Amino acid sequence: MKQHAGGLVGNKLVFVIVFLTITITGMVTFWLGASSRVDNDKRALIQRVDSLLFEAKQISDSLTAHLTERCSDETVRMLTKQIHRYPHIGGIFLLQDSRVYCSSGMAKPELSNLTAGENGNRLFLVDETPAFRGEPVLAYVTVRGNNAIVVTISTYWFKSLLADSRLLVNVNGNILSDDKLISTNSIDFQNSAWQQSNMFDYQVMEYPEHTGIASVLNFIFILFLSAAIAVPAAFLFNYTLQRIAMSRYIQLRRGLRKQQFVPYYEPVMNCASGALYGAEVVMRWKKGNDTSVINEEIISLANKTGMISPLVNFILRQVEKDILSLRLRLPRTFYINFRLSESMIAMPELIDSFVEFQQRLPSDVKLTLEFPEVVYRDTTLEFDSVLRRLRVEGIKIKMSSLFLERLNADRNLYLPVDAVRIEKSITGLISDSKEPVASVDDIIRSAVNKNYTIIADGIENDQQYHYLSLRGVVLQQGNYWSMPLSSFHLMQYIIQSDKVLLC
Repeated sequence: MKQHAGGLVGNKLVFVIVFLTITITGMVTFWLGASSRVDNDKRALIQRVDSLLFEAKQISDSLTAHLTERCSDETVRMLTKQIHRYPHIGGIFLLQDSRVYCSSGMAKPELSNLTAGENGNRLFLVDETPAFRGEPVLAYVTVRGNNAIVVTISTYWFKSLLADSRLLVNVNGNILSDDKLISTNSIDFQNSAWQQSNMFDYQVMEYPEHTGIASVLNFIFILFLSAAIAVPAAFLFNYTLQRIAMSRYIQLRRGLRKQQFVPYYEPVMNCASGALYGAEVVMRWKKGNDTSVINEEIISLANKTGMISPLVNFILRQVEKDILSLRLRLPRTFYINFRLSESMIAMPELIDSFVEFQQRLPSDVKLTLEFPEVVYRDTTLEFDSVLRRLRVEGIKIKMSSLFLERLNADRNLYLPVDAVRIEKSITGLISDSKEPVASVDDIIRSAVNKNYTIIADGIENDQQYHYLSLRGVVLQQGNYWSMPLSSFHLMQYIIQSDKVLLC
């Protein structure tokens, strides 16, 4: 009996030691991690806002020499071009004697309260007004005598960081939360730690409520989690394996049911005319905690769980709704592009879905399907028949420029292809040296000889844009023109592109 009792006491002692070790480690990790996470979130928000304001400052500095007493067509075109190039810029306004005499759009809001005072640069948070689509905006103001420049930035471009981390932005006493301006009287800021931007006059802080009850709840959660970890390892390990095996499939099913998958559109510009040529569809997974999963990760996860077919069909329905709502704004012919994965091509029902999708689209909207490199390494008659069927249905076929290497190596090979994409990796070879890039020139020459449409991807700077434009590659996409946009922001982009020639 004494030995048995001693064994029980020993087991209890070991359990207590393990429990206390895990609990103390968990609490220390929690407090250190929470503090570090908040600081990292603040730095990330400041970096994001600083980058937006820096571009606004560059625009303002470039326009200082153009301050005049009249608003010419050339001035309006110059302002609108800046708006078109930077989607986060909401508007540019030129003022004289506190009155707006020229702007990038039709609206001329009352901004006299922003331009009063001495010469210099200053920053404001402007409340919701119809002129700014009913949402708060950041206003970067440059005053030069009786002239002033006001560049507004949509808070949409950093709202997600505010919402994710429960942070606030303070600009001269005006405080922005994730969805609106709030009063300094409505929140207790006495114990709040503001972090100042080194470049501009604003601060960020954590929402005070987030440091109270939420921290206590998180502490309790860590406490119970630590206790759960002290459970026998075999049981926990087996349970965790079962959860992992089902979690991916369940997450995708839940995401589809809650309609968390959203199509975004990366514009393809015709830089010879300044018109929008088309857009490439990419997916975003907007999860419940406001995090976003990018297109490549979604496709990979869907392939592993066998959910690729319902996911693609869901996105096609969403794109169809967006296209129909944008129909009156679209150019006369608009090309909508999808990149297919290897698994999609092996599913006849998905090919049927794309054919039916094209048939439901307006006649002036053309579907383009881009096939991955792997499918034409070992082409078959079955694959060739799929391509021919798609072309009969009016669907354009696009391949990567690596396909040209296979064609040049095998003169007997023929596939019905309409367009070729120059990959980002190849576009990135173009540098500031102005030296010819042999691989790029070879692709262009080969594609022109075969009468393929050429679309350059990954345009990031003026050097790449000019190099390709001078060689006749006028269809371009990349961050130089625009990042992927929601359907709402795509509509704004289309409206802006109709007002100004980019080249």
